[in-house]
Amino acid sequence: MPDFSKLLQKPVTSAERPKPKAPGTYLGVVAKYEFGESQQKKTPYVRYHLGSIAPGPEVDAEENARNGIDLSKWGPYKDFFLTDDALYRLREFLESCKIPVDGRSFNETIPEAVGQPIQFEVVNTTSNRPGQEAQIYSNVGDISGAA
Repeated sequence: MPDFSKLLQKPVTSAERPKPKAPGTYLGVVAKYEFGESQQKKTPYVRYHLGSIAPGPEVDAEENARNGIDLSKWGPYKDFFLTDDALYRLREFLESCKIPVDGRSFNETIPEAVGQPIQFEVVNTTSNRPGQEAQIYSNVGDISGAA
C-alpha cells in the first residue's frame, strides 16, 4: 500500500481546486493507454494518457503562468468509446497518427498510438450545479496526430 503519511500531514486549507488551463491547441505524445468502462452506463473505452505537454503558439502562456499552471504535472487523457457507433472516432484518430489500419484490427493498432506525437484542443467548460458556485474545468477536446 502506498505511504500517504506526508501528503496527509498537510493542512486541509492548503488543498485548492486546480486552475483552468488556457484554452487552445497543445502538443504532446501518447504516453500510454488502458481499457476501462464508464461509471454510469458501463460503456467500454480505450483511454489514451497524454504526456510531454507543451502549449501551441496561440495558447496564452501568460494566462497559464498567472494561474500557476505546471504542464509537467498535468495528466490529460482522451477516451474513445468502444461501441459500433463510436469506433469511427478511434479509427480517425489512429489514421491521423499515420498508423496503417487497412486489413488490421483495433487490437493490433491501439497499442501503436503510444509514442505518437499528437495535438489536442483544451476546452474549458463550466459546471452549473444548482446551489453551488460555478466551476471551470479544462478538458481535452479534439485530438489528432501532430503534423
